[in-house]
Amino acid sequence: MKYIDILEQIKKSEDKRVLIRVDFNVPIQNNKIIDDTRIQSHLPLIRELLKIDAQVILISHLGRPRNREIDFSLLPIAKYLKQHLKTDILLLPKPDTNPQKQKVTLIENIRFFPEETENDIKFAEKLSQFGKFYINDAFAVAHRAHASNCALAKLFSPSYKSLGPLFEHEINMLKKVFVSNSEVHVIIGGAKVKDKINLLNHLIDYVSSIYIGGAMAFTFFKALSYPVGKSLVDYDALMDAKEIIEKCKQKNVSLKLPDNIVATKDIQSDEVIPINMQKKDIKTDMYGVDIDQKTILEWEKSLEKATIIVWNGPIGIYEYPPFKKGTQLLAKAISKQENCITIIGGGDSVAAIKELNLSNKFNHVSTGGGATLAFLENPELPTIMAIRELDL
Repeated sequence: MKYIDILEQIKKSEDKRVLIRVDFNVPIQNNKIIDDTRIQSHLPLIRELLKIDAQVILISHLGRPRNREIDFSLLPIAKYLKQHLKTDILLLPKPDTNPQKQKVTLIENIRFFPEETENDIKFAEKLSQFGKFYINDAFAVAHRAHASNCALAKLFSPSYKSLGPLFEHEINMLKKVFVSNSEVHVIIGGAKVKDKINLLNHLIDYVSSIYIGGAMAFTFFKALSYPVGKSLVDYDALMDAKEIIEKCKQKNVSLKLPDNIVATKDIQSDEVIPINMQKKDIKTDMYGVDIDQKTILEWEKSLEKATIIVWNGPIGIYEYPPFKKGTQLLAKAISKQENCITIIGGGDSVAAIKELNLSNKFNHVSTGGGATLAFLENPELPTIMAIRELDL
């Protein structure tokens, strides 16, 4: 059932208890929320339900606690919700107490309970008692077969469960990659090739161009017998990289590696050395750390042909300021593409566009990096399949 349909069901029902899996996994320091974007994205849904007198019970995780560490408590989020929703919030320590007629209840960090990550059905049954309806609006954990978003969903009949509006929007944007006959260009950054082999193999059947950045690029260069100096190489994935290169040739997919990079002899220093990989002049004592502006200009020209652009992952060592320039230049280059759909797939890619105040220049900024990659690899994610089948 779609969200718009379940909303009508809730309006007609005498029992308006709605259990919602949200994603309040936000950065918190000294009990203060550093970035409230994810919380803000859920507020319209909560407000809409409160307007129709629904009783809202919220489930979220925060980080990866080993026990019930105070630093992972949702108390700061409960205070935030009270301020922005202008109503009292009950923070429920355990999912075994009836919140009665409380308008908004927030169950304490669901990962405080080991049954959550075990996808425990008995734990899910406890949670299910809180609501007549179930809505999952937490796309960022769509690839996790956990109790609150998988086992729990299966306990509700089709007429009483749905994906939330944010979740629906996420998958509607991402599935454009598969259903469109358009010129789809995908940019993948990061370090480990092995983690993205299945993704790349799947995308080759749907896209026109694949751009490889970050440390991943050096595994591909090594597979092509290029010198890479001391650059990070995923040696376990060399054969996989060779197969990807060959498959791209067979499928007539343009595989773009950065011809011009930035290298350094000391990652802890600000030293940058421009290198042309085609000339094979990277020295044995150098590390490839970023993409040079010349490559960004080449990629920008190529991206002008795209009708859909998907970007996930930094293309340099983003956590080091001297080596984040390439990622920032790429963000600016993509933001200029006005005649296509632009999709940013979470993680440091989102951090880059936020830092540059470019978020409003993109058609879609995903709330989940890992979930985005997992969906592009295989749209039949456990959470989605627990709610409904997707027509792709």
